[in-house]
Amino acid sequence: EGRGFAVVAGEVRKLAEKSADATREIAGIVKNTQQSITGTVTTMRTVTERARQGSDLAADSGTALENLLSTANEMRDQADAARLTNERMGLAVGVLNESIERVSAVIEENYASIQTINQHARETLEIIETVTSLSQENAISTEEISDLTSRASLQAGEMHQSADMLKQIADELYASTVRFKLS
Repeated sequence: EGRGFAVVAGEVRKLAEKSADATREIAGIVKNTQQSITGTVTTMRTVTERARQGSDLAADSGTALENLLSTANEMRDQADAARLTNERMGLAVGVLNESIERVSAVIEENYASIQTINQHARETLEIIETVTSLSQENAISTEEISDLTSRASLQAGEMHQSADMLKQIADELYASTVRFKLS
């Protein structure tokens, strides 16, 4: 019985050592994960700021294109007035008017494209903000896992102490039973 107890105590001690090793390994993994998450959050903040800057630039471009479109429309109106007042320049004004209309069409297409780009930039910014939020939630979960790992490590230490006490008791029992001999 004493040997059996010693074997069990030895196995409990081995188990406690393996638990302590596993706890240290998990703590290392959690630390690496926390560092990776911190880097990801920093990168996401940088990307978010750059997306905001791009959105601002797109909005400024849209305003400039609106002004350009307005100016082009005014130029077309002036060309129409000049054609009415000067018949000799009618042909030249007609060619100029066609060119202005083509430029106006291109500007309108560009303006529509900028509006679409602006909308996509807003949607991208919303997605980035969602990813940032999820990363922060993941960081909180990682901290909770780290806390649980610390608790498990403490419990493994307590198990190790209990195993040492059991071994001590087993050794004492063995020493006490050695004196007895069965015939």
